[in-house]
Amino acid sequence: MKNIKKFICLLIMTVLITPSIAIAEDTYSGYFNNEEITMFADTSVKISENEKSAVEDIISDLNNLKTESDIQKYNIPLDNIQELIDSLPKAIQYEHPELFYVNLRQFSYKTADGQTISEIMIKDPFTMKKTK
Repeated sequence: MKNIKKFICLLIMTVLITPSIAIAEDTYSGYFNNEEITMFADTSVKISENEKSAVEDIISDLNNLKTESDIQKYNIPLDNIQELIDSLPKAIQYEHPELFYVNLRQFSYKTADGQTISEIMIKDPFTMKKTK
């Protein structure tokens, strides 16, 4: 009788724990699977390969403490400025957490021809000062 109670308790615990393990497995396997969650994992932000490359250039410039990025070579239409700007914080959060000190509140841009973005400027992006 004692062994039956232990078996029933073990069975109940297994039934209760198994769904949470399955959920955790899905969460972690999805998170670490490069195909599913990438720098641009947020499905509300859809950007092209050129725009992804421009974002990487902007992040590289921020990493080098530059506030202006020349992205003219990517020929990004001016109509896509919002998607480009929206993807920057997500790219930093998911792919470059070492840039936690970057504040992306104020952006401006330049256009050389009135139709494509030539430069992105970020006003006061650094929340910390460089020490010697």
